[in-house]
Amino acid sequence: MKYKSINELNCFQFHDAEIKEINISNDQMIWTTSAINAMTTNTQNINSKDLCIENATMIFENFSVEKPC
Repeated sequence: MKYKSINELNCFQFHDAEIKEINISNDQMIWTTSAINAMTTNTQNINSKDLCIENATMIFENFSVEKPC
């Protein structure tokens, strides 16, 4: 089943997650992930508990990568 969550990065947890691949293309950074949690505060999670998402694609638009000083 497909879900789409926009501007809700703070409604996910990544403690058991794996980033399998990162691609940058057309002003987008695309993460292929597994085992991320959609928290109960996420609009796509209608459950009373956090929902583990086995496979997800996360797309970041208008991103910037900053190098530490």
